[in-house]
Amino acid sequence: LSLEEMKRQAVALLLCACALACADAKSYVRVNQAGYLPAETKLAYVLSSNKGLAGADCQVVSVATAVVNLTSRLVDSGVWNSEFPKVYTCTFSAVNTAGEYRIVVPSADSVVSPVFQIGEAAAVYGGLLANALFYYQASRDGSDQKFTWRPACHASDASATIYNTPAYDDDDVLQGSLTSAGIGTADVAGGWFDAGDYIKFVETTSYVVDLMLFTLNRYADIPDRAALLEEAQFGLNWLSKMWNNDKKLLLYQVGIGSGNDEILGDHDVWRLPEHDASYAAAGKTRYLRNRPTFAAGAAGSSISPNLAGRLASAYALCYQVTGDADCLVRAETVFAQARTSGVGQLLTTAPFDYYPEDEWCSDMELGAIELHFAATKAGDITAARNYLAQAKQYLNKCLGSSASVSPLNLYDVSGLAAFEVARASASDDATRAAAVAALAAGLSKAQQQSSKDPFGMWTEYGTAGDVAPETLGWAAVGHLYAELTGDSASFASLTRKSRDYVLGANGWGQSFIIGAAYDATGSAPLCASHQIDNLLDRRYVGGVVDGPNAASFDDEFFEEARECPAGWTDAFSAFDRDGWHYWDDVRSWPTDEPALDYTAVSMLVFAQQFSNVSLAESSVVTPVLSVATVPHDTVTNH
Repeated sequence: LSLEEMKRQAVALLLCACALACADAKSYVRVNQAGYLPAETKLAYVLSSNKGLAGADCQVVSVATAVVNLTSRLVDSGVWNSEFPKVYTCTFSAVNTAGEYRIVVPSADSVVSPVFQIGEAAAVYGGLLANALFYYQASRDGSDQKFTWRPACHASDASATIYNTPAYDDDDVLQGSLTSAGIGTADVAGGWFDAGDYIKFVETTSYVVDLMLFTLNRYADIPDRAALLEEAQFGLNWLSKMWNNDKKLLLYQVGIGSGNDEILGDHDVWRLPEHDASYAAAGKTRYLRNRPTFAAGAAGSSISPNLAGRLASAYALCYQVTGDADCLVRAETVFAQARTSGVGQLLTTAPFDYYPEDEWCSDMELGAIELHFAATKAGDITAARNYLAQAKQYLNKCLGSSASVSPLNLYDVSGLAAFEVARASASDDATRAAAVAALAAGLSKAQQQSSKDPFGMWTEYGTAGDVAPETLGWAAVGHLYAELTGDSASFASLTRKSRDYVLGANGWGQSFIIGAAYDATGSAPLCASHQIDNLLDRRYVGGVVDGPNAASFDDEFFEEARECPAGWTDAFSAFDRDGWHYWDDVRSWPTDEPALDYTAVSMLVFAQQFSNVSLAESSVVTPVLSVATVPHDTVTNH
C-alpha cells in the first residue's frame, strides 16, 4: 500500500472507532455539512452534556492525510436543553486549503463531525444548485418530463372544467360540491406539483418563477444557466395558461386538496400521480380523475394584488432576461388589473388556510420595480419613470411604521423589492436611503436575536413556522444588502449563520435540504413527506423542508405509504427544545415536506455564493491555539 492509502485507511479506522465510542456519548459536533468557502468565517458547534469543555481543544483534521491542520479552543456559547445544557463554538477560519475535513474534540471522547469540504463556490455549492434544479425538473406535471422514471400524468388537465371558488368551513372541509363557472374548459396542463402533493397553484409558482428569473438576471457566473432558464420558462409557460391575457381571466389553482364525505381530494389518497387516470370519472374520485381549475373571478375583473404583483414581476423579469415582447405585454396587463382598494382577504388557494397570506404591498412593489427595469430595457422612458414612481410609493406604504423588511419568503418579498428599488434609485435619492435603512433595520433586528442563540437562530424558539425557508430568506437578504451597499461586514454573521443553520449547523445536526450532506457521515432528510419520493424510494434531492417547529402530526397515516423511518423511530427527540420538534418522518408534513417556495430561496442563496461579494466579519470568535501539520494519530488518545 502507498503511504497515502495507509493514511486514508488509518483515518477510516479512527473515524469508525470514534463513531462506536460516541454511540452513547453526550457530545455532538454540528457543521455546515455542505462545506465552507476558503476566505469566510468558519464555525463548528459542539452540543454537549459536559459543562466543562470551555477551553478544550478542537482539531481540524484532513480526511486525506490524517493531519491536524489546526487546533483551536472551544468557547462557551450558551445553553441548549436539559439533556445538552451546553453549546461550544470552535472557530477554524484559518483553514483555507481546499479539501475534506472533520472536526475532532479529543476531550469529549474524540467526538467527530460529519465530513465537510472547504473549496470554491463551484465545489461547495454547485452541486446544491444542481440539486435544487433537479427538484423542479422532477416535480413536473403533465407530459413534458425530464426523467424516464416520471411517466406522463394528468392528461385531462388539458381540458379542465373551470369552476367558481369553492366554499370551506373552519376545518377546511369542502361545503357541498363544486359549481361550474359557466365559461367552459381551459388547458392547464404542465406546471409543477406544489409540494409532496399534486395540486398546482399560481400563488407559489409565480413566486418560484420570480426567484428563478431574478437569479438568472443577477448572477451571471452560476453554472448551467441554460438549464435553469429552461425550467423557469417551463413554469412561466404554465402561468401563461393560467392567465389569459386577452380575456384578462385568471385561473389560480388546479386540483382540489381537501374534500368531504362525498368527494375525495388530493390529500385524501397516497399514490403516484399517474394513478389518477385510473380512478372512476364519477362518484367520490371524480375530481381526482378529472381535476378542476378555479377562476379568480369573471373575465376582466380586478385581481387579488398579491397574485397580480407577483405575476407582473415574473413576466417583467422574463422580458429582462429573454427580451420576449409578449412577456412585457403580459406584465403590464396583469399589473393594471390589480385590486388595490377594498382588498379584503387575499386570494391564494382553496382553502385559504393552505397559504394564509395577508401582505400584498411588497408584491405590488416588486411588480412595479421589475416593470421599471423592463420598460427601461424596452426604451420606454415615460413608462419606466411611471413604474419607478409607483414602486417608490409602494415602498413607503409597505414599510409603514415598522420601517424594516422581513426575511424573503412566499408571504413577504419586501427585502427583495427594497433591494430592487434602491438599485434603481439615484445615490442621493431619499427613497434609496429609506430602502437601505429598511434592509438594515430588518437585518439588525434579526442579527440581534441571532447573537443570543448558540447556533445563530434569528427568532425565538417556539414562535415561528417555515423555519428553514425563512432562515434562508435572511441569508438571501443579508447578501443582497452587502451587494447593494458594499458593506460586507455589518450583517455577515447573520447571513452566514442562517445559511449554515439550514445546512446542518443547528441543534439537531440535520441539513433541512434533501441530499445536502457532503457524504454518508452527514444527516439530511431520508423520509420526506413526499409521495413520489416515498413510493419510489427515490430521493427528491434539492427539496427544502420546513425544519423544526412547534407543530405536530397525526400518527395515523396512509397504509399505502412506505414505513419511513423503520419502526417509526424518532432519532431527533433528544435535541428538541422550547416546543420545537423535528421529525424525519414521512408522516410529518409540518417538518419534512419539501415545497416549491421553500426550495426557490435556496437556489438564490446558492447562486449568491458565486458572486464577487465576500462576507467578512470583523472579529475572531475563538482563539486559535496553533496551525500545524501533525499526523492526527500522534496527538489524540483513542
